[in-house]
Amino acid sequence: MKIDYHDAIRETYTVLLRNRLVIVVIADIEPDQSPCLSGIPPEQVNMRKLEDDAESIFKTCLRPCTVERLPVNNFLTLALGIDGLDDTPEHHEALWNGIHSSLRRSLESAESCLGLRLHLAVSSAHRNIGNVYDAYVEAQAIIEHFSFFARRRGVITAGEVMSERLPDEQRRIPLEKQWFSYTAAFQFRQAKEMLREIISDRMSSMRTAVTIKTELFSRLNYTVYFICDCRGVNHSVRAELQNKVQTLWAVHDKEAIFAWIDQIYDAIEQVLSMDEKDIVWSERIISYIRSNYMDPQLDVNTISRRFGLNSSYVSHVFRKSTGIRLIDYIHNVRIEHITQLLTGTEKSISEIAKETGYADPQALSRVFRRYMKISPTEYRRSRSRL
Repeated sequence: MKIDYHDAIRETYTVLLRNRLVIVVIADIEPDQSPCLSGIPPEQVNMRKLEDDAESIFKTCLRPCTVERLPVNNFLTLALGIDGLDDTPEHHEALWNGIHSSLRRSLESAESCLGLRLHLAVSSAHRNIGNVYDAYVEAQAIIEHFSFFARRRGVITAGEVMSERLPDEQRRIPLEKQWFSYTAAFQFRQAKEMLREIISDRMSSMRTAVTIKTELFSRLNYTVYFICDCRGVNHSVRAELQNKVQTLWAVHDKEAIFAWIDQIYDAIEQVLSMDEKDIVWSERIISYIRSNYMDPQLDVNTISRRFGLNSSYVSHVFRKSTGIRLIDYIHNVRIEHITQLLTGTEKSISEIAKETGYADPQALSRVFRRYMKISPTEYRRSRSRL
């Protein structure tokens, strides 16, 4: 069931946090770095118990704050209600020092007692209960962009983010102008290098890193529309390029951002190098896969027989037009439908496997984890809280 975060936070905590200073803390887990999860199949992990145990540790360490759990996504999200506020700078400094110290103790206790690797994002302080949702969004933005920085993930506050210097504006403007010039001239190798430089500059400060994904999405969407309109690229190929751009939202660290930029520009170069016949066949192959993804026998040989083509030619044309292997595209289309079924229905993994072309739930789970870096069960559980 989907939850309206804004209403849930306001209605549940108005009484508990009234007349208090409110801070939201998000604790996010790193499964690959957590000893208690090492070597254990995700479906066998009692995540609810881990969350409850971590909540108990935080509540103990954060006394005398009022600590209440928010019913939202992430491993653990807490609202801290603090009494006795006055407006003196000395009091504010002492308050934040105490909270920061308590949060570090909470983090260390949770990691040592539960075998978890956590990182915490802490919002700024809000006086009005109506601003608790804003505090949550603020903390969530910090969590989203932790991974762009080569630093030990511990406790980071909104104040720390805002204290960082902005990148040099005089350097940014010429870089952006040059990127647009290269793009307009179809000099995409140079445009790619210029974009990498722009993003490196934006990543130099957390204050600008928080907008990196939005900025990249806008730039590359613009590029796709520009080349497709100028070169008359057909609808299916345009859609595939746009789908590639959408994968940005699944990228969570600096190295992956740069790899993503390389992949997008490689796909653009491949589209521009296609001749008309290849484009037509690519469009027909894409349409066939999207109509027959539920067929367990769907592969390059099936498609080749369907169109009377050589399998090597099919593989070559498809990779040239989309930038990915045909088998990867088949799995991606299936996963697109799997995620919809996981979040929009209560069907079992076995039922979903049959509907999406997999012989059994084990085969589906292997492929899903390979491409999504998470099991179907974990994916459904995480999305059920949204």
